[in-house]
Amino acid sequence: MGSYLEIHAGPYMLVSKIPTKTEVVKQTCVDSDCILFDTEIKFPFCPQCGGKSEHKTHETETYKDVRDIMYKDEFEGQMVAVHNGGAEFSQLFSVLLPNHYIKGLEEPGIDMDEVNIVEIKPERMEREIKWFMSEYTELIAAIVAEFGESAVQIKWGIIKHYN
Repeated sequence: MGSYLEIHAGPYMLVSKIPTKTEVVKQTCVDSDCILFDTEIKFPFCPQCGGKSEHKTHETETYKDVRDIMYKDEFEGQMVAVHNGGAEFSQLFSVLLPNHYIKGLEEPGIDMDEVNIVEIKPERMEREIKWFMSEYTELIAAIVAEFGESAVQIKWGIIKHYN
């Protein structure tokens, strides 16, 4: 199974990832001179220095993931998550694409092997954004409820990704 380049020209949802701090208890080496100091180990004694290990509470930063909402039974398969916008971009945002297109209005074709000129008028962009918002009303509402209105943007654009 390989991956191939796709270009989506149409509406999409951009969701800002929200950092959350959580406390995690880890068993770590407590010898500050040891190279495994404060590193999680699975033994009562440090395998490097032989010192005793202890359970310590560490604060970590994680991000809410929009896929937790997308993969709930009522929303399964409604949108496609694109997660290959580069490491820094992927840490800050999730991009969600529709899993189908407006009936009677095909996605503008962009052939990767040919030179293409595709004219996309603002009226089409507005119509597609309205369609997107009405087609995915419940999923958008669930994501806004979880991430906040300021973290969710509905946009129109051209997105290159690998499928």
